Amino acid sequence: MALEAAAISETSLHEKRVNAPGGRARPWDILRHLSSAAKRSDAFIEARAFERGNWLVVGFGAGIVIWLALPGTIHWAGVLAACAGLVVSAMALKADGQYSWLRTALISVPLMVSAGLLTVWIKSEAVGAPGISRPL
Repeated sequence: MALEAAAISETSLHEKRVNAPGGRARPWDILRHLSSAAKRSDAFIEARAFERGNWLVVGFGAGIVIWLALPGTIHWAGVLAACAGLVVSAMALKADGQYSWLRTALISVPLMVSAGLLTVWIKSEAVGAPGISRPL
């Protein structure tokens, strides 16, 4: 039995996976698509040269919405820490490497989210008005 299993060629295993019963993919066939998510995201960002700036504005607005939606300073500081962690982890990717556009997006969008949140937070502290308890 063990010899028969060893005799099965790699191509016949691949054919059995591709020709799954009912045409359904098996879980181990999906793994190769998951590993290409970063590649597809990078290609998506690279193909949309004129839309990149708009996402920075969306990130800034998201920071303002986060300030309105979260209840207090601990939560706001948590969002800032998460954004900082994302930026630091994205900086681990090579600048001229395979995912340069994805790296740029993972650095710039969290920075803009932080900028939007900090803008409203600092403005409210400067004016002296307490944070809004809930959206109007």
